[in-house]
Amino acid sequence: MHTVSGSGGAMAVTELKVAEAEAIIEKYDGKLSVAVSNSPKSTVIAGDETALIKVLEEIEGMERFCRQVKVDVASHSPQMDPLMGPLAKDVALVSPERSRIPFYSSVFDHKMEGEALDASYRVNNLRGMVRFTDVISQLIDDGFTAFIEMSPHPVLSNAINECADAKETKLAAIASLLRDKPERETLYNNLGMLYEQGFSINWRYFYRADQIPMCHIPGYPMQHDTYELWDHSAAKDQSFGKVKNPVLGWRIELAGIDDTFLWENKLSLENLSYMKDHRVNQTAVIPGVNYLEMIHAALNEAFGKGYHELKALQFKQPVYLDDQSTIDSQLKITRKSTHEASFKYFTKSAGEITWQICSEGDLEICGSRGTTPTDHLYNLRSGRNDHLITKKEFYKITEAIGLSYGPMFQGIDWVKLNESQAIAHVVPNSIVAENEHPYFIHPAVLDTCFQAIFATFHKEQASQGAITTFLTHTKDFKWYYRPDPADDLIVKAVFKTDDEQTAGVTRKKIELSMYDENGNIVAELQELEAVIIDNEALGSEDTPDWLFDLEWQKYELPKEDDTVGTWLIFRDHLGVSKSLTRQFEQSGH
Repeated sequence: MHTVSGSGGAMAVTELKVAEAEAIIEKYDGKLSVAVSNSPKSTVIAGDETALIKVLEEIEGMERFCRQVKVDVASHSPQMDPLMGPLAKDVALVSPERSRIPFYSSVFDHKMEGEALDASYRVNNLRGMVRFTDVISQLIDDGFTAFIEMSPHPVLSNAINECADAKETKLAAIASLLRDKPERETLYNNLGMLYEQGFSINWRYFYRADQIPMCHIPGYPMQHDTYELWDHSAAKDQSFGKVKNPVLGWRIELAGIDDTFLWENKLSLENLSYMKDHRVNQTAVIPGVNYLEMIHAALNEAFGKGYHELKALQFKQPVYLDDQSTIDSQLKITRKSTHEASFKYFTKSAGEITWQICSEGDLEICGSRGTTPTDHLYNLRSGRNDHLITKKEFYKITEAIGLSYGPMFQGIDWVKLNESQAIAHVVPNSIVAENEHPYFIHPAVLDTCFQAIFATFHKEQASQGAITTFLTHTKDFKWYYRPDPADDLIVKAVFKTDDEQTAGVTRKKIELSMYDENGNIVAELQELEAVIIDNEALGSEDTPDWLFDLEWQKYELPKEDDTVGTWLIFRDHLGVSKSLTRQFEQSGH
């Protein structure tokens, strides 16, 4: 294969059926082939890269999914023709034997005997189309209902399920191992899943004993705690119909207004339970990344799937949640021109009349496919001066700056840090990894990626007082490819400037890129800014008046009054109350 590597071959996965793909590539004079039929919804095209890029542009114009695969050899395409002769010669002496178990071939999409797997079969296996869809359909027709994928990591389970959906039948597609997961534990768990699906397991063979050992399950002590049930029926109001995206809510159709789009939602910890693990100064706060997921879903719903871009996002105020309350929210997008729009996001607590604006920004609608960044995952290299931060060390840092992350948001496994950048390894929580969700990137995973901005902050920098941390804005956020929910991500954070530190306030700015396990770029962000406020330093005597400007006005002094009064001072988290108390004491009160 190395003889054709780098000679202009490429492959791409598409949402087309085989017949649709064949019709599109027919006009390219044999430069392209249908390489793989994974499922009725997934077909791979391979061949000349220049021709393939034109095909991808045509498919995108049809608003159908397509993505170029990161390979430099186009298997199952005309690029393999020069290899067929040498391969036939090399495998000519291979002597196939009779199969011990039934063998279904994805080369000829039917059941075959082992003796037929001769040299010509091997050549066809390299050059011909992989007919995975047809052979799975044949297996289903023959009564097979359990499929076990024997591989280091599952890549075909989803395709098998899509084949079953097309035939309107139910089956079990079980993996064997998972990448970077304990092998024996994973294998046993998947065996248990097979048993849960109703399939018989030879436990005597498994335990290598005639008598299966008894498992003793520990008893559960009763705690005798009393719990009060709260009425959250308002949060479950389905009057607007089924919610497609939990953070976006319901679309409100506005009669006679074509350039304004509105969504309404009800936010609560009951509906968004994972938010309990995102706390700022011990209070549950909706993460800023929710706006990114919400905007992406809204743009696709209003304007169709495309390469939309969040040009600018300003965070105005946080949205706090507690166990008893429900927050009403509205997202309004206003179209300014063919490719430009703006948005505003509002919230209102129960019983309030006035809507509060929480964020606003500018959008680009249905941008061109453009050029995917060439700084792929494989180009990231560690340096000699990199400092390794473990997961335990990293979340001590975030705790020190007021960010209390629970398990759903503790996805950073390690960070490699130097003076110019941080590279972080993000592992999704098992609840996210093992379950399908409607998000482009789950907010808990995306927030974890953004946490890389805090890697340069050291716990020793925090004073004994409270620390307040929040995001201020983002610029030019682009979505590229949706990662598999189970995929680990690699995050590259490039520090744009040195930290700005004044009067207890630290500002950090980074560029951010996210990659999936295959090296494909998932999303990128040109600028993200975070502000970290040391409230103790902010309230010190020598702090300059950075919050306001001085403007002197003439004022008549009141008559002296020797009466000693009593003052009630409310404590605040910014340290203003401490400074005010100190001034009163110095004045003799």
